Amino acid sequence: PASLSFQTADYLQLVQSLPEQQAKEINPQAAIVASFNQPVVPLGAESADLPVAFSLEPAANGRGEWLNTSTYIFYPEPALTGGQEYTVKLTPGLTSTSGTPLQSAESWSFVTLPPAYESYSPQLGELHVFLDAPVVVKFNQAMDTNSVEQAFSLVDEQRQRVSGTFSWSDDLTEMTFTPSQLYQRGMTLIATAVLPRLVFVALKAPA
Repeated sequence: PASLSFQTADYLQLVQSLPEQQAKEINPQAAIVASFNQPVVPLGAESADLPVAFSLEPAANGRGEWLNTSTYIFYPEPALTGGQEYTVKLTPGLTSTSGTPLQSAESWSFVTLPPAYESYSPQLGELHVFLDAPVVVKFNQAMDTNSVEQAFSLVDEQRQRVSGTFSWSDDLTEMTFTPSQLYQRGMTLIATAVLPRLVFVALKAPA
């Protein structure tokens, strides 16, 4: 008589997810990663022929690739929306290279960092600002330029709007508003954007 014992392959399972479940204030530019307990793709396979490990809700543009045979990484391009909850859903029907299916099509959620400003100039309540001083606002992440520009205004004490032009840094985190003409001396100006009002006073005439 002879006896044999063996164990069949376990189900394919998610063993690590980044960002973690229910993580808060995640950088909108951060990559999303799923790692499995078994190889899902063979070594050296053409990337165009490989399955996608997961999807995002709401959907986001970007680039996904298998970092190795069991780890899939997604790079959002452009960055995800700030202050948004995203749900990552594993692709139903995903199998390991040995043919074992997913134990369950798991999902997890995280929330991205909400937009906020890091710095601005002129400073709140600043006096004797140069007559051609631009308003510069630095944000903590890339911004939607159209929405920020529409929300921004610069007015004087009589609520007369100051005209000017906008420019942005290459990474879309810093907005500069340059007035079209010089401020009047001693004028108090109020800048309003998607952040608290900034009040500053233009340079006064010398005594």
